Amino acid sequence: MKKVWYCRLLPLIAAGVLAAGCGKEEVSGGGDGSAPADGELNRWVYKVMKVSYLWNGEITPSPDYSLGYEEFFRSLLKRPVPGSYSFSGLGLLPSGEPHDGTVESFGSVWSPYSYIRSVEPAVRSVSGTRSFGFEFQIYGFRSTGGTLVFAQVLYTVPDSPADRAGLRRGDWIMEVDGVAFTDSNYADLARKLLPGSGSAQAEVTVVPIECTPAGRLIVRDDTPQKVRLTAGAVDDSPVHLHAVHEVGGRRVGYLVYNGFDRGRDPSTFEDDYDDRTYDDALKEALREMAPLDDLVLDLRYNPGGYALSCQLLASMIAPADRAGTVFNRVRDNAGRYTDERFLTLSQMSEGNFTGGEGVCLGLDRLWVLASSRTASASEVLVNGLRGAGVAVHLIGKRTEGKNVGSYLFDRTTTAGTPYAGGVFGGTEYYIRPICFQNFNARNESDFANGFPPGTDAAGSEAYEADELPDPVAGEEFRLPPLGDLSEPLLDRALSLISGGETLSAVPVRSGREGSGFRELPFSSLDRKAAGGYVRTALPGE
Repeated sequence: MKKVWYCRLLPLIAAGVLAAGCGKEEVSGGGDGSAPADGELNRWVYKVMKVSYLWNGEITPSPDYSLGYEEFFRSLLKRPVPGSYSFSGLGLLPSGEPHDGTVESFGSVWSPYSYIRSVEPAVRSVSGTRSFGFEFQIYGFRSTGGTLVFAQVLYTVPDSPADRAGLRRGDWIMEVDGVAFTDSNYADLARKLLPGSGSAQAEVTVVPIECTPAGRLIVRDDTPQKVRLTAGAVDDSPVHLHAVHEVGGRRVGYLVYNGFDRGRDPSTFEDDYDDRTYDDALKEALREMAPLDDLVLDLRYNPGGYALSCQLLASMIAPADRAGTVFNRVRDNAGRYTDERFLTLSQMSEGNFTGGEGVCLGLDRLWVLASSRTASASEVLVNGLRGAGVAVHLIGKRTEGKNVGSYLFDRTTTAGTPYAGGVFGGTEYYIRPICFQNFNARNESDFANGFPPGTDAAGSEAYEADELPDPVAGEEFRLPPLGDLSEPLLDRALSLISGGETLSAVPVRSGREGSGFRELPFSSLDRKAAGGYVRTALPGE
């Protein structure tokens, strides 16, 4: 098995938009990086795609079964047509229309949402792979001596190797194993820090960045801190943090939710959608915070996931009288709709949701913290709640824009169906093609280019905010901890809730403007983009 590290832009809620894959993939065989030809596997793939793919009418009637399975699968996909594009935080997306993937670099790089994987090792989730236990974003900093490059820690997983070693959100990493990040090496160097990279250990050099009284940023590389990391099994629960704040006489809950993941194998921490550990943790967090007058739901790092987890969360947020009404509708390639409905309180602990007791917060408005990495199931949640009359206030940046989703086809989900298959030559495979488009109860699906900050599709500059704070003279320049009242996105939400700022007077804060910092195209979160909006029950079930 040959391993090539990859970034995934696809969330899982079927990928609820099954997220989109970006970059390189894991492949087996083929010394040149290509997958081996397998006519039997390719015929199974073709059968599934001809029946289920959203654009099945455009699949060639004469496929080349001699191709390696990954190349063959890609040959069946509908590539977005260059022409009319609008800019998204993660790339260029076809305006308005549902699409299979993002197109970047002015049309030269296509990252489809649909993908095929071999079960070993690609089935392992980001939480199940040996990991250092932190997420990061690469930044470039213009200085008098040229461009300096850093990895900034976005968060650490509680009780992970990074957490135990003292690494914290906001830390600026300048070196890995004594090698400094540069414009030319940052991607290769950063991959050493990714889960599943094969790196058993790494030493990172952390340096503070300070703002002088004159307002200039300086890198204090004269006071470096060496942090030694040893990879291990990390339980990266999507229920990262929850707390309650009293604001303006209102009880406001705050929840950082980083993925619509249902559960994990208790021994390996690998993704297991038959397990309910994470769904139960979500129920528990909301029960502990209830009752609430408002909820700030932090989805800035959430790329999507399973449709059932999305349905559960929406049901716990919405007013009780929405139970039984339509939350989300999926439309397949034949124009048929399947409705997903808000759950009753009892349904939250029955059937697919057996486990912990649910709760109904009964909120008629919701505050969502978002970024360009907020995608798929996260966007379905926003769209579905708005369609049910819940006022969703989105603060931060425009979301990614994935209004399509996937079914999971593997040996277990296809057994006894016309799609039966998934094991070939002793190796298991699974497919997650885009199979449907998501609509809310009002039949709205107008987020192919993402949701802008604001309360509706028109958006509002008053809701725009950047998580990197403004530099303050005499203080260290870094991200405040998640949940800290000084954290820019949470601060904006709480200010609006309390009435401390009127919308017309809210300044647009952007720590990058004038600071010399800019995001470079590499983040550890890119690999999570395979989340999407994923339905595990096949059509007709």
